[in-house]
Amino acid sequence: MTGKLFIKTFGCQMNEYDSSRIADLLNESH
Repeated sequence: MTGKLFIKTFGCQMNEYDSSRIADLLNESH
């Protein structure tokens, strides 16, 4: 959850799709 929030704040609306992919990667890592 924290990672997702950080990614959302760090990324822009245009990178929303990328954020989703990163969140998935983080979930897999965890």
